[in-house]
Amino acid sequence: MSTLFYIASMVVLLLIFYQDLRYRGVSWYLFPLGLVLLLISTWSGREPGVFWLDMVLNTGFLAFQLALLTVYFAWKRVSFRQLWNEYMGIGDVLFFLMLAIVLPFPFFPVFMIASLLLSTLLGIIVFRRSTVPLAGLQALFLLVFLLLEPFTGFSPYEFNLMY
Repeated sequence: MSTLFYIASMVVLLLIFYQDLRYRGVSWYLFPLGLVLLLISTWSGREPGVFWLDMVLNTGFLAFQLALLTVYFAWKRVSFRQLWNEYMGIGDVLFFLMLAIVLPFPFFPVFMIASLLLSTLLGIIVFRRSTVPLAGLQALFLLVFLLLEPFTGFSPYEFNLMY
């Protein structure tokens, strides 16, 4: 049964990638759907206490990242409204939040930083414009990682430095 949810979550990640790349926006319902499917497909073996601790640490890291981003753009004299209209989208934040809830703590910050760097490089090399489909590219990176997991044997839920 969890294989069905695993495949369905990959389809949702693929849809997020496609919509963000094609339309520069993602249908809002894909984020809660992806959250539920990823939670169901990855829940086995996770203790509730560890899940809640991971979620609190991840959302704290995400809040810290967004606060730094806001301070940086304020320093660059970009208004809060301009930040959200031109540089970031609500879909990006919803996707970040989905990942913060689903992924374990030590893996989430590593994935976020690596995927942000890769997205920036792809934006410079491939898209050649000031904005990139961030949520879509991160969904693609997570999809590739999930597809390679059975072949590599590496699971983000085994990447645990804390406990």
